[in-house]
Amino acid sequence: MASIIRKGIVTRSNDYRDNDRIINLFTTDGEIITAAIYGAKGVKGHKAVASQIFTYGEYVIDSKNNRNTVSSCTVIETYRPITRDYARYTTGCMMVSSINTAMSESEDNPDVYLLLQHCLTYLAYSDLHQDDLLIYFFLHLMCLIGYCPSITECASCGADIKMLSSARFDCEQGGAICFECPAQSKIINLSALSLEAMRRMLLLDFDELSKLILPQKVRRELYNCLLNYSEYYLNRSLRK
Repeated sequence: MASIIRKGIVTRSNDYRDNDRIINLFTTDGEIITAAIYGAKGVKGHKAVASQIFTYGEYVIDSKNNRNTVSSCTVIETYRPITRDYARYTTGCMMVSSINTAMSESEDNPDVYLLLQHCLTYLAYSDLHQDDLLIYFFLHLMCLIGYCPSITECASCGADIKMLSSARFDCEQGGAICFECPAQSKIINLSALSLEAMRRMLLLDFDELSKLILPQKVRRELYNCLLNYSEYYLNRSLRK
């Protein structure tokens, strides 16, 4: 039986049989490992905590006959404040759900892991609005997996749109389009302020996230825009 040690965050936890759980562990290497934790249900203890969504820990995983089993775990962080606030819990669930989908068929990507870890940390321990964090998360996630939206040039004709007072966002064409180009899918209208906010968010490092405060109108526009965009390219609903 081969054993590996991996640090990571639990992004999925499903009940299995009477007392066990199956988890997805998103590792610091940017890999998803599916493993069973026996005896994790119905008890209060280390195994129960190790099997909970959002838990970050160091997991010892045994592999035999193409099946993975967690033999032990050192819990490092639980992000417990997320689970105590419904809005933040819902936001966190949308983040990890998108990770499960985005990384299931993707190559290992440690940058995606860093994105999730930092966003969960701010979600748990800062006063930032949860929707602002989710907007930032979706924008950077889609860029990291190869679907960065076009927000400085028309996604259809390539014309410069930075000076436009508004634009239309077309998920199928991959971003904002000018008013000269026909739409291919349902259009989302964006103000110039929302487009500029996206451009600035792409340049915003993790240690600058405390600056992320969006006006309410921009928040509404970008939440709708980037949620629809992420669902389109991940091919699944992320709404809770």
